[in-house]
Order: sequence, then structure tokens, then C-alpha cells
Amino acid sequence: MNNLENEYPEEVQKYARTFFEYPDFLEFIVEEIIDEQIIFDAICKGSFNKFVKGEDLKLDFDEYAEIAEKSKIRTAVRNLKHDGLVDTIEDETGEDVIFMTEKGKKHITEKNKKV
Repeated sequence: MNNLENEYPEEVQKYARTFFEYPDFLEFIVEEIIDEQIIFDAICKGSFNKFVKGEDLKLDFDEYAEIAEKSKIRTAVRNLKHDGLVDTIEDETGEDVIFMTEKGKKHITEKNKKV
């Protein structure tokens, strides 16, 4: 779970790892089908922003809820990319733009014909 070696300070990574010590958190990410690495990265990013500002690293409920929701979406997109149904491209601002592939379009068309 540590693809972020040298990307974030150890203090930030240590804080993010604490989430994985709680059985309820692990159960939540399994139930919500969230990839562990994706949510770990998101927690690191959120707490790193606080670290840079000199604030307490702890995420409040709203910050954590936003991270969890975005992590669900990122996991779903990653899975759809893996299946070849969507792909992404980076726009001029560095943001990922998601688009449906030809395989994805064909899949949706076939699925709609069955309904």
C-alpha cells in the first residue's frame, strides 16, 4: 500500500495508515468497493494539504466523506478502464477527462437492446 514512498512525508503516510488499523474502516471500504491504494492516496493528499499549512493532519467528517466518495468514483473508473469500457485523457489543466471507448459504446448499445 505504499506507492507513495518519497511522495509524501512519513508523518502524512503514518496518519493515512492509521485508518487501516480500524476493522470498521476496512469493512467500509470492502462494502463500498473502494480500492485500498486509491483511498490511501486520497487520505495522504488531504492530510498533506493540512501538513503544508501547518495544521493538524486529522480530517474532519466532511473532508473524510468527500475523500470516500471520490475514492469510490476513482475505483469505479479504474475498473471500467481495466475492462476497456472507458478511458481517460488529461486536459490542458491537468484534470482527467473520462470518455467512453468504442467497446463501452457497443456494450451500452447491446445492453439497451436487451431491455
